[in-house]
Amino acid sequence: MINFGLGQCYEFYPLQRKQSIIPALPSGKSEIFEEDLEGVISSFNPDVHYSDIRIKDFRLIPWERKIKNIEKQLLRERITGKSISDQDEGLPYLEYNAQTRGDLEVEYKVNLQNQCQKSVVWFIGENSGDQYIKKIDCRKQWCPVCGGKGGTIHKSRMHSILNRFDVDKYNLRQFVFTIPESLRELFIDRENLNLLISYVKQTIEKFFGVPVFDKKGHIKKYKLEKGIIFYLHLFGDNEPGVYKPHVNVHILEDKKEKLALDNSVLESIKKYYLKKLKKFNETLTTVDVHYKFRIRKGQVLHALKYMSRPWNFADFEAVNNENLKKLLVLDLSGFQYLRFLGALSNCNYKDEMSLPSVQAECESKIEETLIPVCISPFDENKWKESLIEIDDGFYRIKKKGLNREPEKTKIIEEEEFRIDFLQ
Repeated sequence: MINFGLGQCYEFYPLQRKQSIIPALPSGKSEIFEEDLEGVISSFNPDVHYSDIRIKDFRLIPWERKIKNIEKQLLRERITGKSISDQDEGLPYLEYNAQTRGDLEVEYKVNLQNQCQKSVVWFIGENSGDQYIKKIDCRKQWCPVCGGKGGTIHKSRMHSILNRFDVDKYNLRQFVFTIPESLRELFIDRENLNLLISYVKQTIEKFFGVPVFDKKGHIKKYKLEKGIIFYLHLFGDNEPGVYKPHVNVHILEDKKEKLALDNSVLESIKKYYLKKLKKFNETLTTVDVHYKFRIRKGQVLHALKYMSRPWNFADFEAVNNENLKKLLVLDLSGFQYLRFLGALSNCNYKDEMSLPSVQAECESKIEETLIPVCISPFDENKWKESLIEIDDGFYRIKKKGLNREPEKTKIIEEEEFRIDFLQ
């Protein structure tokens, strides 16, 4: 393969598969190096520059790069939480955003908080002909509607947790793995936050996992079999905007399991965790790991609700560090703050992971097949007199004759805003 420095790569392909046609290259070299092509212009003529090579036995063709599907890459990032900008296909991703002036602009992302629930999906009832609308959530943690305690994200997380186990049947172990203040600046970084979660996972595996042995009887690794939930929190409760990253861990235990830990065990956990964090600072001498347990149903539910809450608009507004804001808005886009492991792993709950579509969710509320029509902007103030609320963010439009509807109730007339669904 040859790169002429002009943004295009070329490859030599033999026209005949014969050893006799493999040429002896200049200066006794076995390969053509880029320095051999110094001064070569775009109209490369192999017959002139390498006259001793039997070019007639070769053909020079462009090396085509495989075009990446940007939409699939963006979807993959949102599902996995892994940024594709760290992978080989990151270049077209950056080119795409440079052209659209969207996903890489902080102000654009922040302004999304003002667009939450200001767009709707329009439906028509297949039998009744009624018109319905469903508000679209932005699912951004800094959004006053979606973020924080009781927001859309919090409700979605609790729904996912409670669908995976019966709180009546389990007690909870609860750990909080903190970061020393001297290291917090290092964790204004997506990769380091992933490392933090990985180190906590290794610690939990070491003390609560089941050993897996190799053929020689040595422990190869530890496997988590109990149901475990990790929650990454970036802020504390009492100081909005003060960056205090820490990982909360819940471990499900049978009702008969002893939950109290000896001090020696807790100290061993701290020592192991400290060893991991020393990779960031070898002079580190102490770390804080807090432990509690919950045995009553009310306590278990409260702990789950408390730990699953996302950070909120107040935290974001109080942040003064621009690098931290960039982390929250851009770098952590699609990041998995909540992770299920062991018996609660996503692979064991594929049905639950297949979240119902907006259409299926709405149909379950009215028991009628809905036909999706379009997505459009929506001004609730102009329509509030004509809306009948069915569920949170889901409405039926009142029919004419019962109540007068605003002008342009026929959504087909809103062509300038119309975005058709994928067929």
